[in-house]
Amino acid sequence: MEDEARRNELEEEYILRTYLYMDADTISKLSDKVKSDHAQLIKDKLSDEKKRLLTTLKVPYEPKRNNRWLARFPEKIGIQEWWESETSRPSCTFAEDGVVKYNPITFKLRDAIGPSSSQCINRLMIGMTSHLSDFEASKRIREEFKEERENGFDYKLELLDPTGCVIEEWDIMGCKLLSIDYGKLDMSDDGICEITVILQPDKFVQLY
Repeated sequence: MEDEARRNELEEEYILRTYLYMDADTISKLSDKVKSDHAQLIKDKLSDEKKRLLTTLKVPYEPKRNNRWLARFPEKIGIQEWWESETSRPSCTFAEDGVVKYNPITFKLRDAIGPSSSQCINRLMIGMTSHLSDFEASKRIREEFKEERENGFDYKLELLDPTGCVIEEWDIMGCKLLSIDYGKLDMSDDGICEITVILQPDKFVQLY
């Protein structure tokens, strides 16, 4: 008796699963006899079976993760990918007249000893400003960054899948420096020094 009950249970489950994965056009082509034989079973149990399958069926799903990203700056800027510890995707606000305002983007960078993150950011600061120092070295840096100082610089923000492949890419263009914070120091804290840089983009576009 138990074997027969189990066979009936499996048969019902097979019928229900068959109907669940049929589209309306396929079901309409079934013979009236087949549909009639199964009508009562479907009427009684199909709704509950759908709910059960939807709550227990494991669907392959991999969300994007906050810690899987890279920002790629031009070689001239000198920011290394492994310095990057925190940022955000671009954002914008809309005025009543429809004008788009692109919001600042904050970066946090680990301050490495060599190559020195702070020296790299200091060089960028000199290059992007017109009057910080009259030293000959500063003049050379400002000359090197003349185009970036006038038009800003671009960088790419990439989101990655678990294997390291790029699954989302942003072009962030015309960036200029808004502020630099080299971070506080504390004798009771042996954490990693961080530099906070805030950029103002001119525009951005999501490539994919």
